Amino acid sequence: MMKMIRFTLGFLLIAGVSLTMSCGDDDSSPDPLTVVSITGSGTDFDTGQPVSGIDLFGATSATGVPLDLTITITFSADVDETTVSTSTISVTGGDANTVNANTAGAVVTLTFTNELDRGTDYTIAVSGISGSSGGTLGSTASVQFTSAGRGEVTPPNEGNQQIFLKLDGNANDETGNYAMANEAAIVYGADRFGQEGSAAYFDGDESIIEYTDGVNLISTDFTLSFWIYVDTVDHKDANGNLAGMFAVGMGNFNGWQLELNGGGAQFDRMKVGQRFTTSDSENPTTAEDFTVWNLDGTLEGFEENRGADFENNVSGGLQGLMVGKWAHFVYVYNSSENTRYFYINGELQRRTNFNNSTIDKIKAITGMVFGPSETQDEPSDIEFISKRLALGFVHGTDSKMWVDQPWGGYTFPGANHFKGRMDDFRVFDMAYSGSDVTSLYNDEKP
Repeated sequence: MMKMIRFTLGFLLIAGVSLTMSCGDDDSSPDPLTVVSITGSGTDFDTGQPVSGIDLFGATSATGVPLDLTITITFSADVDETTVSTSTISVTGGDANTVNANTAGAVVTLTFTNELDRGTDYTIAVSGISGSSGGTLGSTASVQFTSAGRGEVTPPNEGNQQIFLKLDGNANDETGNYAMANEAAIVYGADRFGQEGSAAYFDGDESIIEYTDGVNLISTDFTLSFWIYVDTVDHKDANGNLAGMFAVGMGNFNGWQLELNGGGAQFDRMKVGQRFTTSDSENPTTAEDFTVWNLDGTLEGFEENRGADFENNVSGGLQGLMVGKWAHFVYVYNSSENTRYFYINGELQRRTNFNNSTIDKIKAITGMVFGPSETQDEPSDIEFISKRLALGFVHGTDSKMWVDQPWGGYTFPGANHFKGRMDDFRVFDMAYSGSDVTSLYNDEKP
């Protein structure tokens, strides 16, 4: 006879591996029930091949356990299925998950409704199970194992995280704050750790991921963090020349955007474009680019006039940091300092302090804003600017601005679509410090 029991996987971890059996003094009483083995089966995370017979009951805790795990618990005698319940068998650890228990003779099989979390410790605890002919399991038998893959990182100031896209096989926002509006031509491939299905690949022609109400990500203080792999191979514009790329955008320069090598073809330049409010009555808002020029350690006069006061000197320049390899990008706007920072791989690469600008409207900047004109803020407007967050392009596909431009219209295959991979995309409504950036980079780097 078989019986199915469902219970919930919680958060409690029970440490250690122990099995204690008790025997009665009456020789005629049934032998106590014992656990003979606990094994696992599923799909190997690295090879994608089925694997079985994983010993979860050994002296050493098992690691690299499949995410689609099936657990088989074998007892020394047939089990009384009425004693199998949430109080006698539990699997705990990670996020909540539903576990199904199937009893057949001396075997209890556990399966999960959802895959296990990656790189996470789990504990199986068995107690109070009785045999169908008598005899009861003594003290709790508990074993711990670790699921395959890289565990999730807790970033500094997690409470300020507004959106988090793990991009592990899907584009869901892990915070639950933002709904996906559109996903087109995205393939999920290897991330910087070589884990398949763990980063989004953009083809440079059509790929895009969009989120409703991305305009709400604009905040007084702002931090953008993500991993990027730039692929320039055969990425051509409408004239057949090596093309620049819009990696991410929210309303283009009327909100904020990140552009790679927008004016050249060697990927020696990148910029963040944004719109700001100002205290200048003649220029209540202004769009201002934050540009990195090849990282040769020099500042041009026109950059210093805009408040730039630091550029790093990097061997191989910007191209050497980001083309054909994974790089970690962090952009920060600190409103109290009125300063912008750009970090690559945990190191400060560029800084601009608007207070030091010699240009009145820039020196008067007070904060970030989404600033389309009155003829651009309604969907019926001829140059409507999307309010969506777009990964892989400068604005959402519902935007009408630049729709007829071969470099800025989404429908043009030769436009500046992003080509490459992206992973672990985060936005915070606070300004990261340098130590925050270093901490996140060290936690997330391969």
